[in-house]
Amino acid sequence: MNHLTVDEAGFPNHQGPLDPQWLLVLVLDVRTDTACFMWGYELDPYVEPDLINKSIMKARIPLRESMLLQAAGAIMKNAVQLVARKARSKVRHPMRYGLTPPTPEDRKGGGA
Repeated sequence: MNHLTVDEAGFPNHQGPLDPQWLLVLVLDVRTDTACFMWGYELDPYVEPDLINKSIMKARIPLRESMLLQAAGAIMKNAVQLVARKARSKVRHPMRYGLTPPTPEDRKGGGA
């Protein structure tokens, strides 16, 4: 993951390669019928492996039936929602999670 390079193929509004530290990657191995997630270091506080792995389990039937696009879409949609929900809570209440709140200058919309 440290050396992963993802170009802008799936991200038309993004210029240049994406930062792998902020990526959530779904890996499907069709030869061995396995699936897993990998994520960058910056997502560690927001990813609960047990929860996002349940996203894979929810799509096991489309995966077994080789409906890979449908399965991948459902898995990623569910996993991203779970990570976003966790991140939203930590951003709104950083002190509860032992995080330092952002300074007014770093907040969305700027400071004072």
